[in-house]
Amino acid sequence: MPFLSDPVPPWHYRGWLLFQGQMADQHPEATGRWNHCMRTLEAGRLLDEPIPQVHFAECPAAAGVKMLEKCVDLLAYRESHWSAFEAFVQWLAWGLAVSRNRPTMEEASSEALYRIFNFEPLLLHPHDYLGHLLSERRGKG
Repeated sequence: MPFLSDPVPPWHYRGWLLFQGQMADQHPEATGRWNHCMRTLEAGRLLDEPIPQVHFAECPAAAGVKMLEKCVDLLAYRESHWSAFEAFVQWLAWGLAVSRNRPTMEEASSEALYRIFNFEPLLLHPHDYLGHLLSERRGKG
């Protein structure tokens, strides 16, 4: 895993957030589903064990919402909240290796997101955080 002090920063690597997801899933209160998924991918087949269940909360955890809002607000200083939300989702997609296209944003913004984003509250209190954030942002115009 690259460090901030390396010549090429972590957010330049496609999938760099996968490692952080695995680390956060080590928390004793996490479901272990993330690690199950990664072990399944490594094995190249379904494992001979049940998939850990996730129980989604009706309400999001305040820490998760606050962290995501801070991420979007960080990008919204130059553009609309809608564009900032879209840029943040693209940043997440690159970090999770869902997208093959590295997002185009300033290095300072990428570094700030890297320093702010934390998987732990999202994994410990599962909820549709992006859907919640989107509906809150759209509701405010």
